[in-house]
Amino acid sequence: MTAIIAGPKILLLLPTWLLGVVLFHICKKIRHHLSIGVLLILSSTCLYTFYRLSGLPDHLYDFTQDAFGAIFVRSNLEFSRWFLNDYIVALLVSMNIFGVVLCSANFSINEKLSFYIRYFAGMTFTLYLFHYPLLQLFGSIFNSSAAVIILTLANIVIIAPLTEGRKSYWLKLVNRLHSQVRKPVHNRY
Repeated sequence: MTAIIAGPKILLLLPTWLLGVVLFHICKKIRHHLSIGVLLILSSTCLYTFYRLSGLPDHLYDFTQDAFGAIFVRSNLEFSRWFLNDYIVALLVSMNIFGVVLCSANFSINEKLSFYIRYFAGMTFTLYLFHYPLLQLFGSIFNSSAAVIILTLANIVIIAPLTEGRKSYWLKLVNRLHSQVRKPVHNRY
């Protein structure tokens, strides 16, 4: 039922999200290994650069249009029409992240920098939710890519304390509403 509600556009990108989940669980259980980590970082960076410069993303898109029909792909898949490209990029990004995790035991971060990393990492869900609408908004107002990106990120920093920064408040509210919905209705007659 969930798959029907999500629809094909979301389901086409499901493997990329599942890869992230798998990577998260693998990273919790691995032993650090500097040389393998460096190899993964360098190889994924080189492969990504080659991939982007090779024109393969366009060939994959052409293949998708040939397989599913150009009209269907353009009118029905929207952002998911690049799903084959997204699979490759997700794999390369995962390799890179895995490499960084393998190397991480060999580096120490001072407490102040660690605080800022955690602080900004705590804004990722807000970034995920709001980046596209904000990019569209500022892109329609400004003609500068730099201005659009800076304004989008600045707004994420402003919005995040109201969303992720208040997770406990939102959780209590949802739980309260959920408990209200689940209360049995008494028949007055």
